[in-house]
Amino acid sequence: MLARSHWIAGLRRAARLRDSHIRTLRTRPDVVVKRSSAQPNSAHPVEPPRARSKFQRANTTDIQNASISKPPAQIEREMKHQFEKDDLDYDPEFVQELIQQSQKEEKMYKDILQDPEKAKEYTAKEMQAFVEWLVRDCEEFLANQDVDTEQRDKELEQTVDHMINSDPTPENMAGAFSGMEKIAQGLKSPGIEKLVHFLSMICRKGNEELRKYIPLDSLLRIFNISTQIRDLEIRAKCIHMTGNLIYSATDARADPINEMFYIESLMKFHKGQTAERLYNSRRGKPDVAGQRFWNELGVRVYLGNRKIDDAEALAAETKQQFHYLHPTICLAFADWYMAKERFEDAFRWWGELRAVMNSQGLIESLPQPETQVLDDEQLVYGYHNREDPVTFDHVTELAIGFLQWKRYDEAMEILEVTTRRDKQFLFYFMDKFRTSMSFPQREMLRHVLQSSSYHPSMSKFMLSELASANQTRSLEQAEILDGIVVSLREILDLKIISPKERIVASSIIDSIKGGQCLTTMECRELFKMLLRIKSKRTYILVTQVLNEMNETFERMSSSDKLQIFPPVSSHFYLLLVQLFGRQKKPDLAKIEAIVRLMESKGIGMVTLMANQLILTYKKAGRPDRAIEFAQHYMNTNENFQLTNDFCKITFSVYRYVQMKSAAHKLAYKRRLQELQDIFRRICRTPGFDVSPELLNELTLTFLKYGDYVSAICALQLYGMVCNKNLEKTTLLLVNDYLEKSFAKMKSKLTEYENDQMLARISQLRETIGFKSLQKLSDNPLDLNWRDAASYIIRYLNVFDFNPNPFSLKNHDGHFTSTQENEDAKSRFEALLLKSQEDYQLPKVYLSDIVQL
Repeated sequence: MLARSHWIAGLRRAARLRDSHIRTLRTRPDVVVKRSSAQPNSAHPVEPPRARSKFQRANTTDIQNASISKPPAQIEREMKHQFEKDDLDYDPEFVQELIQQSQKEEKMYKDILQDPEKAKEYTAKEMQAFVEWLVRDCEEFLANQDVDTEQRDKELEQTVDHMINSDPTPENMAGAFSGMEKIAQGLKSPGIEKLVHFLSMICRKGNEELRKYIPLDSLLRIFNISTQIRDLEIRAKCIHMTGNLIYSATDARADPINEMFYIESLMKFHKGQTAERLYNSRRGKPDVAGQRFWNELGVRVYLGNRKIDDAEALAAETKQQFHYLHPTICLAFADWYMAKERFEDAFRWWGELRAVMNSQGLIESLPQPETQVLDDEQLVYGYHNREDPVTFDHVTELAIGFLQWKRYDEAMEILEVTTRRDKQFLFYFMDKFRTSMSFPQREMLRHVLQSSSYHPSMSKFMLSELASANQTRSLEQAEILDGIVVSLREILDLKIISPKERIVASSIIDSIKGGQCLTTMECRELFKMLLRIKSKRTYILVTQVLNEMNETFERMSSSDKLQIFPPVSSHFYLLLVQLFGRQKKPDLAKIEAIVRLMESKGIGMVTLMANQLILTYKKAGRPDRAIEFAQHYMNTNENFQLTNDFCKITFSVYRYVQMKSAAHKLAYKRRLQELQDIFRRICRTPGFDVSPELLNELTLTFLKYGDYVSAICALQLYGMVCNKNLEKTTLLLVNDYLEKSFAKMKSKLTEYENDQMLARISQLRETIGFKSLQKLSDNPLDLNWRDAASYIIRYLNVFDFNPNPFSLKNHDGHFTSTQENEDAKSRFEALLLKSQEDYQLPKVYLSDIVQL
C-alpha cells in the first residue's frame, strides 16, 4: 500500500517555476493513447522485469537491435479499436502522426542511451515528450507486472505450436501473422527496463547538462512509478536514482512515506551517512511525531551505520511509547548481534520476538495486500504502523541464523518454544531448512541431534527429515565441507583466480551444497586455490581435507561405500611440499613431517614430489640432504623410473655442491662415483630419450668434475643412441666452460709470464678451435655431437689430456714431447673405450671424432 506522491507544496511550486517554459503538447485532447490495455490480458502477456547489475552501462548493440515501440500496423489496429470504443470517426491522419511520433521517440531513446551528448540535438519540448512517452510505457508495465510469467510462457508456447501445426489456409495464415505479433509483444522488453537504462545514464557523472531537460514533475511521476515496482532490486535502483535526481534539484522534501522509501534505498546502496542525516533532520517534526514506522526506520538506519547504542535506545523508546516492536526490527537486532558474535544479545532479541508472539499471536503467513495508490494519508500511515503478528518465516529466519553460527542450543530452544505453540511450524521449518540450507549445514544439524538430548519426539522427526543418500562420517567432516564452501566464496570475491578456476570453484561449491562426492580432480584444484591464500586458516583447512582423504585411503580395503572425499595420493602431498618449498626460506621441518606422514600411510611418492624435495633442499642451502634424499629415493623405490627432470635436477645439485664445497678428495670421489652410477642407469634404460636440457646438465656436470670421458659419452649417447642433432646451446655451453677454464689458467700467470706467452696462447686458442666456434655456430647445417666432443678432445690434447689450473704456468709454454703426448692420448682413448663399454655405448675411437 503506497501513498500518492504527497510532496510538499514548495516542491510543486519549484517544479512549476522551473518548467513553466515546457508543456506537453497533445494533438487531440479527447483521445488518450495507451500502448496496451491496462488490465492483464492473456492474449498479450508481458515479460516480467529482469534484474540488472547496479548502474550497468547499456549495451549499445542491444539498444540498436531492440524493438522498443509497437509496430505501425499494431498501433493502427489498436487506434481503430479505440476510436470505435469511444464512438468517434476514425482519423487516419492522426494515427499516422502517432506512428511517426512513436518512431521519433524510439530513435531519440536509442540515440540518448548510446550517446548522452546527442540530447543537445533535441529541444526541451522533444525531451519532455520523450520522458512522457517513457513514463507512459512504465505505467503500462505497472498495469501488467502481476501477469503470471509461467502462464505467459505457456500461452506463447501454445501459440507457436498452433502456428506450426496449422494447415496453410488463408485463415490460418492470417492467424499466424496475428500470432507472430502476439509473440513479439510477449517477448518485448518491458518499459521498466528502459527506465533503468535511462536513469542510469542520466545519473552518470558528466551528464549534468542533460538533467536540466528533465522536468521535475516528470521525476516525481517516475518516483511514484518506482515505488510500485514489485521486483525489489529494480525498485530499489529506480527509487535511489530518481530520489538522487529530485533531492539534488530542489531543497524541498518528500512526504514521510516517500522519504522513507528513499532512505531505505540509500541504505541499500551504502549511503548510510546521507540516510542518517535525512532521518535525523526529520525526527521529531510534526509530520512524523507519533508515527512508529518512522522510529523503526531510524532503528534500521542506526543499525546499518553500526550505531548499536543509538539503535537500542530508539527501540526502547519505541517500545515504551507504542508497547510494540515489529518482528522485522527484532530480527534486525538479532542479525546484527550474531554478525558481531554477541550471541547473548542476539538471543535477548529472541525474547523480544517471543513477547510479540505472546501479544499478537503466531501465524503461518501474512496476507499480501495488493499494491494500491491512496490519497488518504491516514490510511497509508495506518498501514505502515500496523501491528503484525509473528509469522513462521520470522521464527525460521531467526532459528536458521543461529544454526548458521553453530549455536545449536539457542536454535533448538527457539524451535521447541514455537513448536509447542503450533505443531505445524516444525513441518514448515524443516521444509524451508531442507530447501534453503546446504548439505553440510543439514549434516551438521543431523550430527548434533544424534549426539544431544533435545526434545525426543521433535529430534526424531527432524532426523527423519534430514536423512540423505550420502552422509558425512562425523560433525567434523560436515564442518570441513562447510569451511570449504565459505573459503571458496571468499576466494571468488577476492578475484585472485583465473576465469577457468572460477568455474571450477563454483562447481565444487555446487557439488558440496548438493551433497555430491568430491572427485580427485576437484580436490586437487581445491588444494591449489586454498593454498594460494597463504593464511593459517586455509592451511588448517587443507590439512583437515588431507586427513579426510587419508581416512578414505585407509578405508578403501574394508569398505566399498562411496566416500565424500576421494582417497589421497602423493599428488596432494606434493602441493603442500610446493607450498612450503617455494617460500623464501623453505620450512624443512614441516616438509619432512609431511613426507613422514605420507610414508606412514603407505602412500608411494611420485617422481614429481621427489623432484620438488630435491629442489627444496637445494634452495634451503642443504644440497647434502638433497643428494642423500635422491640416492635414497632411487635405491629404495622399487617402481622408480628415471625421468629427464629427475636426472637434470639431481645432476644440477651435484654440480652445485662441486662449485660451492671445499675440496675434499674422498667426498669428491664418492660424488663422482654416484654421478657415474646415475649416468650408467640412464644409458642402460631402454628407450630413455635424453632431452637437450638434460644433455646440457650431464655435460656441464661431468666437465665440472673433470670427468671428460663421461662428458664425451653423454654427447655420444645423445647423438648416436638417441639419434638427435646437437643444439647450438650445447655447443656454446661447452665452449663457455672451456673458455673459462683456459682463462683460469691464464689468471695464474704473472704479468711477465703472460707477455712472454702471448704468441703461444694465441696458437693454443687456435688449435683448440675457439676462433672457429662462431663460424661453426652460424653454420645452417645441422650440428653433430662430434662437433662439441671435438672441442673437448682438442682442448685436452694441447694439455696432454691432463689439464689443471696451473697447466700454463708449470709448463711455461713448453709442453711434453710428441711421444709423451701420443702416450697420453692412447691412455685417454683406452679409458674412453672402457667407459663406452661400461655405459653400453657403441665403440668410437678418438680418430672417429676428430683428427688431431
